[in-house]
Amino acid sequence: MMANGVDYFGNINARWEQKFRLYPDIFDKIMEVLGSNNSGVKPYIISGIKGSGKTALKRILEEQYKQTYFCRSYDKITMLIPPIAIDNSESYFHLASNWLLIEICNTILKSIDFYDINEVKNSIGPIWAKIRNALTGLFDEVIVEGIDLRLIKLNFDRIPKKFHISNIPEDLYENNLKRLLQKKPVFILIDDFDSVFSGATDNFNIVDGALSAVANINERFQGLLTILVFPKISLSLLFRKNGRDADQISPNRYIDISWSESNLIDLITRRIVEIRNPVNISDPNKVWELEFDDVVTIQKLIVSMSMNGPRDVINIANLAKANAGDDKIKLSNVKNILNGYVTEKMQLLNAQYSLLWKKIGDIVRKLSIEVSGKISKEDLEIQLRKFNINIDLRVYPEWLWFVDSDLDELIKILYQVGFIGYKSDTNSKIIFFFNNPDISDIINKKQFVVHKIFSYLRRSRATSKKR
Repeated sequence: MMANGVDYFGNINARWEQKFRLYPDIFDKIMEVLGSNNSGVKPYIISGIKGSGKTALKRILEEQYKQTYFCRSYDKITMLIPPIAIDNSESYFHLASNWLLIEICNTILKSIDFYDINEVKNSIGPIWAKIRNALTGLFDEVIVEGIDLRLIKLNFDRIPKKFHISNIPEDLYENNLKRLLQKKPVFILIDDFDSVFSGATDNFNIVDGALSAVANINERFQGLLTILVFPKISLSLLFRKNGRDADQISPNRYIDISWSESNLIDLITRRIVEIRNPVNISDPNKVWELEFDDVVTIQKLIVSMSMNGPRDVINIANLAKANAGDDKIKLSNVKNILNGYVTEKMQLLNAQYSLLWKKIGDIVRKLSIEVSGKISKEDLEIQLRKFNINIDLRVYPEWLWFVDSDLDELIKILYQVGFIGYKSDTNSKIIFFFNNPDISDIINKKQFVVHKIFSYLRRSRATSKKR
């Protein structure tokens, strides 16, 4: 249902979205940070949970940057490094650095119209000569029409496990490319970072090495070559899980996409304006009245059922519109589609977080039988202890991580997957992970609120039993 629903308010997959490019000002603020002229290291990681708008932001950035940069977007289809058995991050750092820069040189060769051919030859020619000498037998060459330089493609099947590039000078690329890039700098956007670098989520050395390579390239080229990565899962979670120093992803290098309730409402408001083109209507609620009845109640329900931010809000609105047909969307239309929506959200939880916490979706579904609404930290801990004691690892071996985690760690995990939130101290709004990805203070909260989607699941179970 989620993937095949109508796209009246926009496609839930930003990769295929053609109709709407309308997002709240949080994107403008991120772009302002990325485009600032402040000295120092700029952010190179854009992170957010699945459905938070990373791909949409990437497309907007690509559209903007192509005016002044030679801008290219890579993903697992166009730029994939196969899984390699690497036993330390330094080895992967050297491999990833060379692979990224070789691929960028290849991209320039394939888009020769952006640069003078002779300058390309003078820049990339010396690099290729060194590569041929240093990596003999580890690459294939592909002819490029109209230029006597060939593409070099590393052949990963030939790369040995104990591989370390030591005979390529560190300054080889920058010394030869900087002059060329003065004419037109290069901006590379890597979507699904953890898929492009295959094995990243199973081998932390790949994550560490690849991120170090990206940071090093950005620093060496000083704006002439910039790489921005969009991971599917929180890299900060991976660093913490592996007990590693997260200096690489400190605030000056890392931007987390987060959404407030007003941001989510504004998202739909902008899309209604695009659809209806209303004249002299500035009040958002009046705009919503063009498509919805009982606006305030429906807004609260739609936002409260979102676990991932914009994708969920657009999806619920689309499904409700399909249910309403040509009529305005009523509260009953939203309620009619919730059962299918909630069922599929639960199915997706396991897949979404499987790389960090195996079968977490099954765990929170079982927890929701005993835990709902408001719950104190003390009572939540009691329920977690009960659940932990009753786990039979012979039946559920994939839940070993749960058994081995202490209570504070489990509370952090439940917050990160969207099972629990807390009331804001300032305005009494309920805060979930997509609103605030900072988990540093979560264990100090005395009271939690279980996400409404699980309360709905609990009620629907009870209704089914009565029938």
